[in-house]
Amino acid sequence: MDFLGKPIITYSKLYNGQVQVDKNKWVTVPGQTKDKCKLLRMISSVMKLGLEVNII
Repeated sequence: MDFLGKPIITYSKLYNGQVQVDKNKWVTVPGQTKDKCKLLRMISSVMKLGLEVNII
C-alpha cells in the first residue's frame, strides 16, 4: 500500500520520514499534519477500525 507515492511499511529505512516500529519494519510518517490525518484515516478504513480523526 502506498501513500503519496511512498510505501507505508518497508523492511528497511528508505526515506527520512520513516520511524522504526519493529525489527526490520519501518513506517512512513508524513511531515505535515494534514497528511498524517489522511494516512490515519486511510489505515483506519483499510483495517476497519472506525477511528475518528480530526485536526484541532
